[in-house]
Amino acid sequence: MTGVPIGAPVLFCAAKYFRYDVAMSTILMHAGRALTPTTEITDAGILIREDTIEAIGPRSGMTLPAGGLEIRATNMTAVPGFMDLHIHGAGGHDVMAGTGAALRAITRKVSEYGTTSIVATTLTASTDQTLRAVEGIARYIAQQHETDEPRAEILGIHFEGPFISKERRGVHPSEWIQLPSAETLSRFLKAAMGSARILTIAPELLGAAPCIDAAREAGLVVSMGHSTTPCVRFPTAIRASSAPCSLPRRSMRS
Repeated sequence: MTGVPIGAPVLFCAAKYFRYDVAMSTILMHAGRALTPTTEITDAGILIREDTIEAIGPRSGMTLPAGGLEIRATNMTAVPGFMDLHIHGAGGHDVMAGTGAALRAITRKVSEYGTTSIVATTLTASTDQTLRAVEGIARYIAQQHETDEPRAEILGIHFEGPFISKERRGVHPSEWIQLPSAETLSRFLKAAMGSARILTIAPELLGAAPCIDAAREAGLVVSMGHSTTPCVRFPTAIRASSAPCSLPRRSMRS
């Protein structure tokens, strides 16, 4: 496994005990084990040069380069950073605040537990409030790499609501739930400035099919959620639009 950017790093589970922003050209991490996409390596070495993971393998087969720093963590497991595709907030802050301070606090907090990237997830609110939050998140995304502070990266925006079933709304406020609207979705996408990634929608609602098609045309992954559609009818709902099915069991009927 070579040439892996630090932007999607292999982190220790207790990441808060390690600093990746120190000025160090070469680091050799010695972990009790390392998990890669294809294998588990015991007594592992992870060689990092500048901002790239150059090699992962048994520590016994690696030599510490001259001038390099070895970090011994033989009682820990190194794993690829976790990705959270559905997160409303952390550390006492909500992504709907849409402020740099709130989003920095959220991404700092989740990074302490090994999460290196998230998709900021909205909660059903008024159209104007959602637009303000999405605009703020999009601004943060555009500027988030202008710092060396260790924190998770926001990969994009997940729209959860307002196009959901009132019967299966969970904690979403019922007063702001509305029928799917391709026009409203278009406003959300414009506010997202290219950062929209996922739309959660109840496909049985009037207007869902054109809204789903608009989302797919914009490159979003469409998630069926907060829906009264029984699981056995998923294939029909999927055929009714061009959408793939993602996260189908969130607040759903079985």
